[in-house]
Amino acid sequence: MNTNQIQRFASTARNLLIEGVSAKLNLLGFNADGQVAESDRPRRYSDSTVFQGRVIPGTRFYEQWNELYNRIQLIGRDDVCEEAAYTWFNRLMALRILQENGIIQYIVDYESPSLRVPRIVTDARRGRAEYLQPSDIQQLNEILSDDARVFDQFQILITAFCHNHPILKACFGGITGYTELLLPNNILVDGNFIDLLNNTTYINTDDYRHSELIGWLYQFYISEKKDQVFASFKDGKKAEADQIPAATQIFTPNWIVKYMVQNTLGRIYLDNYPNSFMRNTFEYLVEQPPVESTQARKDDSTRTEQLSTLNSQLSTLKCADLSCGSGHILGELFEMLYRIYDEELYEPRQAIESILQNNIIGIDIDTRAKQLSMFALLLKACQKDICFADAHCLPRVLDMPACNRYTWLDLEGHMVTALQIKSGTEKIAK
Repeated sequence: MNTNQIQRFASTARNLLIEGVSAKLNLLGFNADGQVAESDRPRRYSDSTVFQGRVIPGTRFYEQWNELYNRIQLIGRDDVCEEAAYTWFNRLMALRILQENGIIQYIVDYESPSLRVPRIVTDARRGRAEYLQPSDIQQLNEILSDDARVFDQFQILITAFCHNHPILKACFGGITGYTELLLPNNILVDGNFIDLLNNTTYINTDDYRHSELIGWLYQFYISEKKDQVFASFKDGKKAEADQIPAATQIFTPNWIVKYMVQNTLGRIYLDNYPNSFMRNTFEYLVEQPPVESTQARKDDSTRTEQLSTLNSQLSTLKCADLSCGSGHILGELFEMLYRIYDEELYEPRQAIESILQNNIIGIDIDTRAKQLSMFALLLKACQKDICFADAHCLPRVLDMPACNRYTWLDLEGHMVTALQIKSGTEKIAK
């Protein structure tokens, strides 16, 4: 995986999307300060909305526009722009990753490069859009035959798909109404984001198979914001709560993750099964002098009769990353646990469910990172058994609210107290 190329992709994509969202805000009547002239505000009627001389059926646009206005007044135009650009970036990147892993059909690529119409649109024209809700179907049917409104068709379809796909919904939640409005109008034009996504040479087919791709993309996507935060430190400023993730998010290289997992979880397993075939696959294992274990070693002759005891022990093994970021360490733990379950003769589906429900847990102060961890783990599960594409079994990854007081959290029935988040640090004690 060429991280320099991935960084170029993420930086280019971010700039394209932010420019597109900013242009969309202009079209929606917002000036550079986030204010709107009275003449540019939508007018609501009983069954329609009038905006800039256009009559829009229904009142949904009016409600979405007002959500957008209130959000801008609360956090500012620039932050709303950043928020919406990232939302569309991670949804569309997640779709591309799911496509390349055979978990969903190809939907954002062009069926014909010369026509530049996304396949999700051409499929809908053929009647293949089962994820649509009745209100979406009615809205789409009014414009589906109009070749001049491909973007409007794409906006309805991609929004509905993101709302209703099990993995996207479980990991990222729904797309807020005002964010739907901010899908850039130029996203389908030559040289813009969808074109970049479909024709990039920065990410190859093999890269999409690696669950850590989404983590690298996130780190590089927020790198400019990270630079801004660090630059502010030179002026004596302190990081605000919402700046801490950008300032502290560092993606751990793969060899370090393997070293950590092989010498913790791997060591525990090999201490009990020194003859395991996995020993020869641990490239970063630090060999230790033999030490007599207080627990009797299990050898091949007793392995079968003790299997039921071992099975119950496996489900109680807990592996936690309390600052999990986008889930790189959790993913490596998943892979090793899966191999352990396989060695203990579990069926793949049974092993995956036990790992996700019993063995691993992640926590992070960054909600975006928590979402990406869930996505990366579900991707690994689907790569081994496609039945997990319905998101019926979710990873246990939590995000922690920013607070200046003690918070109570119930983890797996164990009450964890004295969790205090202050100045970006966490202290956890039972």
